Amino acid sequence: LEGVKNEILLESPQVKVMCLISEASDSSLENVENLFKEVYQNLPKGHSIRILINNVGMGQNGKRRLGDIDVSVEGGLFEEIVKVNCIYPMILTITFLKGLKADNGHSAIINVASCAALTPATPFSSLYAATKSFNRSFSMSLSGELSAKHLLHPESTPKIDVICVNPGFVVSNMTKMKESAYCCSAQDHARIVFSKVSQSWPLGSVDIIPHWKHGLMWSILAGLEVLIPSEWFLVAFLMPAVLKFSGKFRNFNIKD
Repeated sequence: LEGVKNEILLESPQVKVMCLISEASDSSLENVENLFKEVYQNLPKGHSIRILINNVGMGQNGKRRLGDIDVSVEGGLFEEIVKVNCIYPMILTITFLKGLKADNGHSAIINVASCAALTPATPFSSLYAATKSFNRSFSMSLSGELSAKHLLHPESTPKIDVICVNPGFVVSNMTKMKESAYCCSAQDHARIVFSKVSQSWPLGSVDIIPHWKHGLMWSILAGLEVLIPSEWFLVAFLMPAVLKFSGKFRNFNIKD
């Protein structure tokens, strides 16, 4: 967080940045409400929260098959993924909704899902893909609720847009990947997301693949899906190729 803070201040010295820590695997209401109070205690006078970004997430840590994840251990990887990817962002959203204030009529919630939520099958990442489908479905449904509430009570209810971002492969601590033809840097992806959001705000309900690399990959996949049965294609060709050439699993064997 301190590294990201320094990057922001280097580009925009006038911006005030605070780093507050909250454990996302602790999805208790008490933990989130403590964070909520801490945020408001540190807000400069006259300021309010206008945008909430749910960007926390974790993958399967190299455990490719669902059977490799031990579900018998309480608080283990299986439970942690669900808490971090689904429960924590949902409770965070519910808690911060009461604090989001309209500025010139608009506020926003940006949820980071994944292209894994769009593909018909994501073998070797089944639990991760399922949690990202949750993020996407939650975003779309919440958008409808908030829009309807604002339309019925525009004088007392702020307009809150819900934006669901669906990235592909991004260089991060989670993916351990290197930048390539289909994998962009986290900084590049963040800039493109904010550029698209700021250029078209107010938005309404939006479900976007912001980076052109990810959009191109998804377009190719969507086209191939028409010609080849999706599950067979993904298992037999796409995933082994992507994993092998990304360097993430150099010894990946299709027979595996």
